[in-house]
Amino acid sequence: MYEKDLNLPLYYDCYSKFLTEKQASFFEMYYNEDLSLAEIAAVEGISRQGVRDALERARKKLYDMESKLGLAAQAMER
Repeated sequence: MYEKDLNLPLYYDCYSKFLTEKQASFFEMYYNEDLSLAEIAAVEGISRQGVRDALERARKKLYDMESKLGLAAQAMER
């Protein structure tokens, strides 16, 4: 998909409640369980592209929330 951004799990910890249930589930599988897009697609019974699209929307939402609220940056400063 793309190189995994190591900040995203921190953003997820701060903003996961803003994601849909499906986005959060896919994020957990991709980043925490280290499953591939194809593996997630097989588990969920959807296309690889569907998984990629959901992860991309989640990634954008997490970046957007961090740019607006900056909670992760504040946590790293402490």
